[in-house]
Amino acid sequence: MEDLSDISQVALEVLAIARELITKSPLNIDALFREAQKKLTYMYSDQEINNTIYELLLKKIIIPDKKIVKTQVLANKKRDSIYKYIFNHPGAHLREIRDKLKLQPHLTNLHLKVLENFNYIYRKKHLKYRVYFPTDFDQADEDILLALKNEKAEDLFLYLYEQREVPYNQLKDHFSKEISPKMIGYHMEPLLSSGLLSILQQDGQEILKLNEDKVEKIDKYIQRKIEERLRPEEAEVLPGKLLVKRAYDYVGGNVRFKVVVENATKEVLKDISVQLDVKEQYQAENTLGTITVLEPEESRGVDFTLVPLACGKSNVKGVVSYIDTQGQNFSTEINPVLVQIKCPLVTPRIFKLLEVLKMKDRFQVSHAETPFTGVTQLNAFKIARDQVASMDMSEVGEAEATSALFSGEAKVTGNPLLVDLDVDPAKINIDVYMGDVRQATGFLAYIKNLINVSLTYSEQISTSVERIRDLIFNGFEFSSRLTELFAFCNDMESIDYVLILLKELKMKSQSYFADLKLTESINEWFNSLEQFQGKEIFARTFINLQYDILNWMESVITFAETNAKIYYESAIDKYTQDEVSGGIFKLKHELHLLAVEYFKKILYSLMVIHSNTGLTLFTHNFVTETIDSDLLSGFLTAIQGFGMEVTKQETKMKRLSYEHFEIELTDGEMMVAALITSGLPNDLTSERLKNLVQHFETHFKPALESFAGNVSQFNTTEQLIQEIFLK
Repeated sequence: MEDLSDISQVALEVLAIARELITKSPLNIDALFREAQKKLTYMYSDQEINNTIYELLLKKIIIPDKKIVKTQVLANKKRDSIYKYIFNHPGAHLREIRDKLKLQPHLTNLHLKVLENFNYIYRKKHLKYRVYFPTDFDQADEDILLALKNEKAEDLFLYLYEQREVPYNQLKDHFSKEISPKMIGYHMEPLLSSGLLSILQQDGQEILKLNEDKVEKIDKYIQRKIEERLRPEEAEVLPGKLLVKRAYDYVGGNVRFKVVVENATKEVLKDISVQLDVKEQYQAENTLGTITVLEPEESRGVDFTLVPLACGKSNVKGVVSYIDTQGQNFSTEINPVLVQIKCPLVTPRIFKLLEVLKMKDRFQVSHAETPFTGVTQLNAFKIARDQVASMDMSEVGEAEATSALFSGEAKVTGNPLLVDLDVDPAKINIDVYMGDVRQATGFLAYIKNLINVSLTYSEQISTSVERIRDLIFNGFEFSSRLTELFAFCNDMESIDYVLILLKELKMKSQSYFADLKLTESINEWFNSLEQFQGKEIFARTFINLQYDILNWMESVITFAETNAKIYYESAIDKYTQDEVSGGIFKLKHELHLLAVEYFKKILYSLMVIHSNTGLTLFTHNFVTETIDSDLLSGFLTAIQGFGMEVTKQETKMKRLSYEHFEIELTDGEMMVAALITSGLPNDLTSERLKNLVQHFETHFKPALESFAGNVSQFNTTEQLIQEIFLK
């Protein structure tokens, strides 16, 4: 909240003068203006100084008649502790803040007023309480958090949070000793009305299910609640012997899973072991923890560090065993805990250097290291840099030899994100700075996985032959993304998704195919579509993009084939050669399928026109809309005549282009075929049109030579069209 990166240099200088003035007396705005005039007039006009003071007042960085400015507010330790508590517990009410921090009522009210005046927090009325939120809290999520202010409602929710979905009757049974069945509905009401939960009917019974979208918005606060209080109800009990509790949180890009065992007996327990069962989603250096002796009523914790390898949800469970004083062995399962690693979708955002420094200072860092062998330090840096950039992150400043800084923000939550990349001779170091540690852990797992996959492949490339193979396989990867973009256009996906993919392709084309000049074409599309963000665009625009995608794919295939010829001449094993040739064949086949799909998609109408008379012999509409064929044939004949008049010789038209359709013409000896399309014609349109002309003139030659106006004799043309255009 002390981030001043969005104010000007003159504002910083005026603020410094204000700090000097309040050491003597409460801030007087007129006195501030006069003092700023004296000290800053050599650089700034009176109007600039006046506007700057107004800006500082609007932003509540300075307040008249106060002996403090915003940058000094949190210097008071008690006030700072109040702010941090509200920041970590949005929706906290006055008594809660006072009791948790052990503060006097009058003092608490005083500090809250200062925080509110300087726009650190805001308050609202909830039931009979005043509750407080940090200013940057999303007000749309207030009701979700306030639904958990009731302790019983919170208990119900945390149980459901762990299970994700539960039959209503099971919930009643689980809490039967604490909450009467009649009151369950009362405590459930705020959870349901806020949208945190929903009730579904399944096999004749009511099922309570979490609303994942709502939960995600407040998940970091839920995790904090779980960490702050391990409820006794969560403990598994070994009869009369041992209590077992478990929880997890996110630390430094990893998951810290904690198992706490408590000796509930009057005797000493020995040889306690905690064995964790971890899924493939995580890597753990050690899954076994031991406690030699546990005294009566003593509790001990065993921590496990789980390194996420991928995004997703999985249950973490285990077994606790021990020996009692009689030498008997006991064991119990640790109930499964569903741990989620969620990878945020990222959109680009560039931060100023001062903003970056503030974020690094304010946010917790999540760190990961990826060792590498078989590639140089510079190549390892290029791999890591390319993979981070492909996530649609913006590079901040200019990269150094082996380090780079990227910025962006999470698409759903809008949380800012920094990735600091540094490569030393043996490993790649990745630091992720983000306010939401859970999202940072997910992002780190995802980017680490991308880098590891690329390293595994790149470490095999140590010669120039392998470098060529790398270029070929880059072409394969690039083409697969082009295919995905083609599918986006088919579905007329959100322009935002199209822009994200175009930006990724632009970056990769710069890296993979610098000589193909693909980047320029892709960048033109990106720039033209960016202005339509949040708006509806014509279907023709998507069709035009598909036309260019096919051309890009053709260029990439030619590139791959050229490099493959060089590769085949080298001493390579048959398996690798087959892999390359098979990949190119697959690309060509994919391109052919997409070209056919595009060709059929743009077909609008087909006309066959008699050359001498200009009469329409046959018309076929590929879509439900119809056109006036006689009017169009007359128009085409007139255009043809205009061409002859201008050039004073016979001139044949080949193509006419309009904003929303194209007309391609192919001449025969006695007829002209006109194909109307809703997109730019490709090679297939010309090929199929020529094919139709040849078959039509062969099949109907006598009728064409003796044509006297009877067009019904050409009705069987429909069969030709089905064979040539639609099979």
